[in-house]
Amino acid sequence: MKSIRKQLTVSLLIGFGLLLALGTGALYFSTREMLLRDFDALLLTKARALASLTEIHNGNVSVDFDDELMPEFAAGQREAFFQMWLPDGRVLARSGSLRGRDLPRAVSAPVNTPRFWNPQLPHAKQSRAVSVSIFPPEEDNHIASRDSSHLVTIVVALDRASLNAHLRVFAVGAVSASIMMIVGGALFAAFSVRRALSSLSDLGQRVAAVDAMSLSSRFKCEHLPSELTPICTRLNDLLARLEAAFDRERRFSDDVAHELRTPVAELRALAQVSLTSEKKDGAELDSFHDALAISEQMEDIINGLLTIARCESGGQIIRREPVELLPLLHELWRPHSDHAVKRSLKMAFTIPSGLCALSDRALLRTIVSNLFSNAADYSPPGSVVGIAAMREGASVKLTISNPPAGLTPGDLPHLFNRFWRKDPARTSSNHAGLGLSIAQAAARLLGYQLRADISVNGLFTVVLTLPYAEAGEAR
Repeated sequence: MKSIRKQLTVSLLIGFGLLLALGTGALYFSTREMLLRDFDALLLTKARALASLTEIHNGNVSVDFDDELMPEFAAGQREAFFQMWLPDGRVLARSGSLRGRDLPRAVSAPVNTPRFWNPQLPHAKQSRAVSVSIFPPEEDNHIASRDSSHLVTIVVALDRASLNAHLRVFAVGAVSASIMMIVGGALFAAFSVRRALSSLSDLGQRVAAVDAMSLSSRFKCEHLPSELTPICTRLNDLLARLEAAFDRERRFSDDVAHELRTPVAELRALAQVSLTSEKKDGAELDSFHDALAISEQMEDIINGLLTIARCESGGQIIRREPVELLPLLHELWRPHSDHAVKRSLKMAFTIPSGLCALSDRALLRTIVSNLFSNAADYSPPGSVVGIAAMREGASVKLTISNPPAGLTPGDLPHLFNRFWRKDPARTSSNHAGLGLSIAQAAARLLGYQLRADISVNGLFTVVLTLPYAEAGEAR
């Protein structure tokens, strides 16, 4: 099982380590460059000092060098070296520290332009060197010569062992400090993550304590971290939905008993009357007709409940296929047309020809039939029932609209509940309040969205959103 605490700690350590490595590396290289610049400046200063000792006397280049002026180049020294050449390769001068050896010459560069590199010194020492070419001045007039034969190349080299030692000390110190900071960061990150997640652990313990008898309890979100506040809010919403679901299940049991008790009692009473009657007259036939109607009503209720149960359990077999909507909707409205004529309802179909949806035909018929039945029975007499369908991208929206017949926005959350009726007294015996519940259960099984609303123009609308299918694929 993955641990959020472990993941956060490792992520923080990796991020901190990377930042620390980048910062340490940047500091090391910037320090290295700064020391090299200072070292190069020292080299260039010495080279220019040597250049100032060079002049042209009687047409020849001479160097007035004295070990006492620059004792670092004396014969007994082993850290500073210089050598000077003329264009023909003749050595003009060299430091005593070279002991007759030669320094390497750099690749030629423009006059008075220094070039720095890292040659190998005598005795295999690491060094830093600068090479610069100059035209020495004429004696007395101090005007630089422009004769190419007078061009002097000066190379000054210094042992960089001390520089490398300083850089090594700095690197070791930086790495040691980084390791100590990583260890400290690991301890701090583990402590911080554990402390930050303690609220989540506490919330988890409180969630674990919730059972079916404490669904009315709610979690306090005021003192939680801002990141956990949405989770706490969603948990409270979940508890509210669970509490409502449990209440609906309890009401469902009561409603089933209420809905079935009366028709069963009436059926039993009519049957008893019919059985005890000695004459087979018209009243007896009427009683049998009433018993048949009541039994059909009971059968509709039971079939509706079974349909909902099959949809909610996932036991319903689904066969998806392209379905052309216009002929299907006309076919499904036909059984309700006589009832609509009696109630003076007018139909307004706005459905493009050839518009298809991908659906299970049987389940789609169940959904639409119940929506049509709801519209035909509850629309006010003389009103218009609008049935429209249109494509929106990869979806098709089927809309059924009619005047709300007393519905208010406060009734919308209850419309798809089983056995819900606007009239709590249940004076109507034509409906059990299962039509929209059946439609919703079938829509959920197919993964469709079915919603109801009261639009700004006062119409009650039911919108079914289902996938679009290409025309010509429908069978």
